[in-house]
Amino acid sequence: MPKKRKRAPWVCLGLAALLAALPWVFRDTLLVSPKGGTVVADTLKWLALVPLAVTGLVLFLSALRRPPRKHEEKPAKLALTYKSKALNPEGIRKYLEQLKTQHPGLTGLLDDCVKQIGGIQTRQAKLGELISLNEASYLEDAPAALGEAEQLILRNLLWVINRGIVSETDGNAATGDDREFTGLIRQVLAANDEVLAKCRTLVAGASDLISGKGGTGSTAAVEAWIVAVRQQVCTSALDRKEEGGS
Repeated sequence: MPKKRKRAPWVCLGLAALLAALPWVFRDTLLVSPKGGTVVADTLKWLALVPLAVTGLVLFLSALRRPPRKHEEKPAKLALTYKSKALNPEGIRKYLEQLKTQHPGLTGLLDDCVKQIGGIQTRQAKLGELISLNEASYLEDAPAALGEAEQLILRNLLWVINRGIVSETDGNAATGDDREFTGLIRQVLAANDEVLAKCRTLVAGASDLISGKGGTGSTAAVEAWIVAVRQQVCTSALDRKEEGGS
């Protein structure tokens, strides 16, 4: 709030106090005035107190409504890891494309990584279209499960990006960084394929459920696959291998 606006109420209070004091200061003058007298003097004294009382009341109510001033503190810096924030598919795709220029000998494997992003996005789009076309709001948990699966796939691919940034490859797949980086990419691709396979089954089951046909066309079957996808997210192949010390 500007300083002038902050001072305005107090200026009004000062003027009201001055107005209230005038009848008291000049009471004797009013008493001897031709149009004065005790009644007039006393009436003016109390009437002059009205603006002061009103101004004081307004200031009091404003103080009650004003929130307590907090000490300005610098926001604490949060140490966010890639597992604690949502990842952008397009950002991951962009970095994978950039890695192909740094590691031209691994272009094929990095293309497979990009295709996995497209794979999960296609499943999400198809499921959304299926639910919208059939007004199948009872499948609302399925898109959420695919969203969680997408984040797992992106987190795994971010591992590829991070390793690619620090790796120096020379095209010899049998030695040095080439061998290690190639092995890591294949490991990530295999883990993501497990997730994508369960997502494909989930979407197929949702389609059968809506159509009322097929062996997986039941609510219990779809719910089971939703649980399976989420279980895969919680215990991915990569996490299991890391916990095993490999």
